[in-house]
Formats: sequence, C-alpha cells, structure tokens
Amino acid sequence: MTLLTTAGAILMFIALIHSVLGEKGLIGPVLRDLPPLEIPRWAAARILRFAWHLTSVTWVICGILLMGASAGDPVALWLGIMMLACGAIIVWRLPGHLAWPFFATGGGLALLGYMGGPAALSETARTALALGAAGVFAVLGAIHIYWAAGGTRGLDGVFPKIDGKPFKMPPVWMTLAVAFGLFAMGLIVAAPLLGADALLPTDLRNTLLLVIAGIFTLRAIGDFRFAGIFKSKHEGRFAELDSKLYVPICVGLAWTTALLAA
Repeated sequence: MTLLTTAGAILMFIALIHSVLGEKGLIGPVLRDLPPLEIPRWAAARILRFAWHLTSVTWVICGILLMGASAGDPVALWLGIMMLACGAIIVWRLPGHLAWPFFATGGGLALLGYMGGPAALSETARTALALGAAGVFAVLGAIHIYWAAGGTRGLDGVFPKIDGKPFKMPPVWMTLAVAFGLFAMGLIVAAPLLGADALLPTDLRNTLLLVIAGIFTLRAIGDFRFAGIFKSKHEGRFAELDSKLYVPICVGLAWTTALLAA
C-alpha cells in the first residue's frame, strides 16, 4: 500500500467515524431536544443531517482523489495541507478530540507521497528537521535543568492530580536524568550537522532515532488514564496542557525522528 493510498484510506476512515459517531453522539441527541423553530421539525432534522454528512461525503471524495494521485500531483499536496490544517484547528479549538492524530498522520503521509517518499527529502529539508527537533530537545532539557535547580514556574501543569491529590514530585536526580536524556537525543538528531559521523555511524544513528520515535509515540498514546491521546481523564490543568501541548510535541518529535531515520 503506497503512502498516498494509506492517506486516502485514513481520510475515508475519518469520514466513516464522523458520520457514525456524529449521528449517535451529536445529531441524534440534538434533534431529540430541539426547541421550537420557525421551520418544521422534519425540515430542520434533514438540514442538520445533510450538512453533517455532507462533510463525510466530501472527505470520502478527497480520499478517493488521494488514492488516485501520484508523486508530484498537486492534488496530493493540497489535500495533505488540508488534512494538516484540519488537525491543527482541532488541536486549537477542540483539544483532546481523537480526530487530529488521524488528520495529522494522513496529511503527513500525503505530503510524503507527493514528494516521492521519505528518501526523496532534500538535504535542506533534513537539515531543517534536524535543527528544529534538536532545538526542541534543547529547550525541553533546559526546562528540566531549571526545575532541578529549584525553579517552580510551570510545575502546576507538569503532573496530573490523582484522586484530587498532587502528584509527588520526583527527586532531583531523576529530573536531571531526564534533562540529560533529552540533551542526548538532541545530539543524536544533530550529529551529522556537528560533524560527528565518525563517532555515531549512520546505521547506529538511524537505530537510535527509531528508538526515540518509539519512545515519543508511546508517550503520545499515553497510559489511557491521565496522559496521552487516549486518556480518560480530561479535567484539570495537566489534562489541558497534555492535549494542547505535550501530545502534539510528542507526535511531532516522533514523526521527525522517524523521518530522519528513513
């Protein structure tokens, strides 16, 4: 299955879920509690259903177009951008909604398919990705050094509250270990830019990059309770930041490191 075919299948899957779950969880309940309107109730019901499911039909058509596209086809480029934009809007306006990872994945695959696959990435693109990821790792590592040194800014959203009680802060050595681990990941990502190919051969670097991608993928998926895409607890400062910031960063780092390993 090609990248573009996979992206199209993801978009069609989103369309199916949009219609099925939307009918069950939104359209049905809204119509049951619909207040008196100036138009007949049956007309209002048809208009709402038509507008909702028209979006699904549009996505199915876009999915079919993606499946029929090939590398270099502008259709793949614009539909990939559209899917990434949908994912970004959902993260911004509906944090915690499960649709955005599918839009982001489908959009990323569509753009890769447009370019001809990961191997077709230019050196300029790889350098930009490496610099961006290394910069993120450096910032995250510096933040952990700040916390280990006694800083308190931002700590209120770092851990969830369990049964209404604050999470016990980890010891300083553990915070420092996380910081140096993040710095090490940044060095692995930036190794070719630092001229460290002799110290870190390409095959070893690619393996380590895939390990890093796996770590951040698992963090993005989460524990199905307090953290990650599939968390069940959505109340509190941590849950809000996890949906709006932590998970998107993890997904971005996972994608970037996997691409650099390809």
